[in-house]
Amino acid sequence: MDKYLAELDAGRRDKLRKLAALHEKYRERARLSAALEPEAYVIHLVADSLKLVELAPPREGDALADVGSGGGYPGLPLAVARPDLRITLLEPAPRKAEYLRLAAEELGLANVTVEGKPAQEAAPGAFDVACSKALAGTEVALRLTLPLVRRGGRAVLYLGDISEGALAALTAQAEAAGGRVGETHYYELPTLDRPRLLADVIKA
Repeated sequence: MDKYLAELDAGRRDKLRKLAALHEKYRERARLSAALEPEAYVIHLVADSLKLVELAPPREGDALADVGSGGGYPGLPLAVARPDLRITLLEPAPRKAEYLRLAAEELGLANVTVEGKPAQEAAPGAFDVACSKALAGTEVALRLTLPLVRRGGRAVLYLGDISEGALAALTAQAEAAGGRVGETHYYELPTLDRPRLLADVIKA
């Protein structure tokens, strides 16, 4: 873990090691993910999650919603790396929501709230940033994230498809959802043969 998260201090890396152990312990019971080798877990779930604070950092004290949080990614690593953020994990699946509450408590993350309900039932306009990772398609992700942020707030989408056609579709979908594409951030991760993309969509 130290190899890929050298920018974090030792205390934060220790919390992320504890998160890795919790993930593995409850992975099957809470249906968090397929089995992952330790290095793959760090790269695909933790390092990828933390690209938001590196490339599209929220302001100090921002309220951030992790929409469809699943096993807690990106929300839990973000909460460890940025304890100043007020992070809400939105996850309607009861087993996953229960795990997220346990993980937040075990890690001592006082800046995390878990809401076991779909994004459509969360308070509209209550957040500065809403992010989504591994939701089914950009159109769905925009429909769930943009209503949650205030005017001028940001929906930050983790995208795997960075083709020219996909970016053009994202621009059209953002406009249809009441937003506009702001900055886009390309990045690479070890062991992955294709770059990935983090896209900011600003609520109009």
